[in-house]
Amino acid sequence: MSKIAVYNFLPVWAPLVKSGMKPHTIRRRRKNPTEKGDWLKHFVGLRTKACELLYEQECAAVTPIEFLEVDGKPGVTLDAGALYYGVRWDKSLKLGQGPGWTLQQMAEWDGFPTPDAFLKFFVDHYGMPSKDLELVEWRTPERAAHARW
Repeated sequence: MSKIAVYNFLPVWAPLVKSGMKPHTIRRRRKNPTEKGDWLKHFVGLRTKACELLYEQECAAVTPIEFLEVDGKPGVTLDAGALYYGVRWDKSLKLGQGPGWTLQQMAEWDGFPTPDAFLKFFVDHYGMPSKDLELVEWRTPERAAHARW
């Protein structure tokens, strides 16, 4: 049986979530983890008078993600597969049927102008290494052609 998972977004991300251009979020693993098939509700200003529901959608996938140091630089591991600048996700890791993503694409879809800005935000926010994070994905018509699910 699926459940409802509520996510609050910073105002800076609200336009991307509302428009369907942001197809995922990276969060700490929850006590009651989000699972594929759960109904996602995305808000901005949760628990305030300015609360707004941005987007609702079924969860398409939840994948462990880790930020770690690789050769002296911040790097990302998704489901135990290393990802470096410009290198595609390794499809042999059973990450889905869609085309691979580059770190540049993931950064842009998460709302960052560059991979450096993406990595800096998460390293500053969660520290490094960070092993208790997950990539929560949902379907959006705007990103369907590039989806991993």
